[in-house]
Amino acid sequence: MAYILQNTSVFSFLLLCSLYFSFLHCKIKNMLIFIFECVIINIKRKGGWVLKIMNFEKEKMGLAAKISAAIVLGVGFMGVLPSVMPNSSVVSAEKITIDANNFNEFYDVQTKTLTIPAIKGDDTLSYNLSKDLKNEVEHVTILNGATTIPRDAFMFFTNLKSVTIPNSVTSIGDHAFEKCRNLTSVTIPEGVTSIGDHAFEGCRNLTSVTIPEGVTSIGRSAFAYCRNLTSVTIPENSNLKSIGDHAFAVCWNLTSVSIPTSVTSIGDHAFRRCGLTSINIPKSVTSIGCSAFEYCSNLKSITVQGDRAALAELLDYHFGGPQCEISFLSE
Repeated sequence: MAYILQNTSVFSFLLLCSLYFSFLHCKIKNMLIFIFECVIINIKRKGGWVLKIMNFEKEKMGLAAKISAAIVLGVGFMGVLPSVMPNSSVVSAEKITIDANNFNEFYDVQTKTLTIPAIKGDDTLSYNLSKDLKNEVEHVTILNGATTIPRDAFMFFTNLKSVTIPNSVTSIGDHAFEKCRNLTSVTIPEGVTSIGDHAFEGCRNLTSVTIPEGVTSIGRSAFAYCRNLTSVTIPENSNLKSIGDHAFAVCWNLTSVSIPTSVTSIGDHAFRRCGLTSINIPKSVTSIGCSAFEYCSNLKSITVQGDRAALAELLDYHFGGPQCEISFLSE
């Protein structure tokens, strides 16, 4: 693991000055002991890492030595430790695993908030937490600088109520929030371009979601079984190309959704067993999967923009309720 010091020349100068000052006024041994004991008693607080300075007797360490040690500690913490502390902007570690041994370094028991360090890449952050530890977490804050939410990141965090995702995130991995049953809302940043398979599957208390215009694909079963989902907002100028298989399957309370003109494919069972009452399929859509709207018993009207012949095969599948009327609007 490599750590990069910024302003190395300044750090070296201050360090040398403090060491020289210490040699003149005290034994270097006492200063090093002081530094060591200050470092090992770091304790995690919500606002960041706090140094708890121990009180030393005057005969062990004079004022001059304390000043010298404070300089070393201050410069060291500004130059080195921010690269490995959980609340720094970007962590330089190759991989971090959050487990029972270090859980309390990232978790604030008073607010029940888990703070995730800002690291880059899909395979740089992993979890090895028991069911009990996952159930403790009610809020998650991902620090700015993170570029992705890794696969399985918060899967089965069943008491998770809210999550703060920074604008730096560009992708949400497969199963990232699957079965977060108490998650009621989520704000997906504008920079996100892909939502992975099963990303929010089984978030049964999720009531609304807005898909940013930069998202190009919604993965398989991304929002399946979100039974209380009532609103899905996709902007008209969206870059969305594909809606994956089962993407919104069994969203019983989803009564409407606007498919933008950028979409070219709708996957198998994409809206199966939804509460949709009507749907407009733009002419950009060239592929609709098997039973895409199967068992949508409230679906009364489907409007297909474009050539009837091009999409006539859709009529071979279960397409809406028994009284559903399908109309084709040619240019």
